Amino acid sequence: MLLTAIFIFVFTAVAFQSTVHVLGLWLVLLITHGIFVQVFGEVAIHLPLYAGVISALIILVKRDWKGVDPSILWLIGLLFFFMAISALQGMAIGRSLSIMMLYAKVFLLAILIIGCVRDEKNIKVMTVYCIAGLIVGALYAVYQSLTGQFSVSNIYVQRAAGLRADPNDTAMLLLSGVPLSVYWLFQLKSKALKIIPAISIVVLLIGIVLTGSRGGFVALALIFLAIYLKRPTIIATFVAVFIMVLAVTLAPDSYKERIESLVTGQEKHGSKSLESRSKLLSQGLTVFMNHPVLGVGAGNFGAAFMESLNSAEFSGSSGLAITGNTHLAAHNMYLEFFVENGIIGGGLLISIFLLSIIKLMKFDRENRQYQRSIYSLPFCILLALLGMYFAGLFLSQGKNSVLWFIIGLGLSITNIKVKNNHEGGIEGKDKKEIKNNANEYMPRLRKHV
Repeated sequence: MLLTAIFIFVFTAVAFQSTVHVLGLWLVLLITHGIFVQVFGEVAIHLPLYAGVISALIILVKRDWKGVDPSILWLIGLLFFFMAISALQGMAIGRSLSIMMLYAKVFLLAILIIGCVRDEKNIKVMTVYCIAGLIVGALYAVYQSLTGQFSVSNIYVQRAAGLRADPNDTAMLLLSGVPLSVYWLFQLKSKALKIIPAISIVVLLIGIVLTGSRGGFVALALIFLAIYLKRPTIIATFVAVFIMVLAVTLAPDSYKERIESLVTGQEKHGSKSLESRSKLLSQGLTVFMNHPVLGVGAGNFGAAFMESLNSAEFSGSSGLAITGNTHLAAHNMYLEFFVENGIIGGGLLISIFLLSIIKLMKFDRENRQYQRSIYSLPFCILLALLGMYFAGLFLSQGKNSVLWFIIGLGLSITNIKVKNNHEGGIEGKDKKEIKNNANEYMPRLRKHV
């Protein structure tokens, strides 16, 4: 109770002082929530909800929420509407409604972020908070490794989780911090200050390796490839080769074996993770084909899957999250969403993801001449989102609050109508002031001349 009271007091005080900073603190809490639960127990479960409600109410009272582009509201509204229809005709209405409440929270979170973040400086502040929270998670993974408190531990494999109880979920979050740190590495002028994002990248990479996530490895490799292709210089090539050699040299043997299994398709020590995921994919597609339009209702993937498969045959598989045979995770955000909400709901979800990508790419292209570095803010946020989207191929993270917070940041780019002074341009308001001042003082100047 004391912990909850402290958090409510802190968030209330900060919310009255600064909207951008209370949103940043909320993001840190959303990222590190799993650590609080592990340390303080069930008393910390609802901390993000309390902090969010307090922050949102104060923001609305202060009128710092300025509205959202109608096209975005329509997309999110239609998505939730069709999710409701899928739930009403689905397999278990009660469970669907409870899961939809979780989706409603993350949708409202994204809408809140879009309406509050109005300029590029605020987005930069958010990225700093995001990196800070992720660094805490990576360091906690290191702590777990040093103390032997792995979430997955046997004689062959030890995997740290850090931010979440699941190592794969942790890896998805940590990899989003790498491109954001790259942005600050090239953005900062001071060589001394550049040490901070450089160390951040190293710490995040160590945390990702300690999770042992194969999906995280592939997503991270694609992020580095995109960063390299953006500026394929000799120095960048040297750094890329150095990182690869260092990773191969220092990575634990169990991690190397897991990565090797991606190439060979053969898992050691009796693991059936890849086999189980293949079964989920093939049988999940079968379930989708049986309910293609509206799906089986939110939260009903497990029940529909077990209905289509002999429970006795499946019960011996390992590496799957089964609770009472109905809470089975698809380990694929897209498969799970399409199965539960049909092609209409799934298509709307993909549309929101694509919209965030398009908005960021468009802003990056149109403002390239005003950017100090080739690794611009929209480009690095885009890489962070693409990494999380790709990781969704291996995780059921459709209602992840951090994912939707960053989606909100990506879509908030639509609020930025002018160039940013810090990036080398002149804001529209400043242009007007310069023009007015010129009109006022030019006659005086001509008179003196």
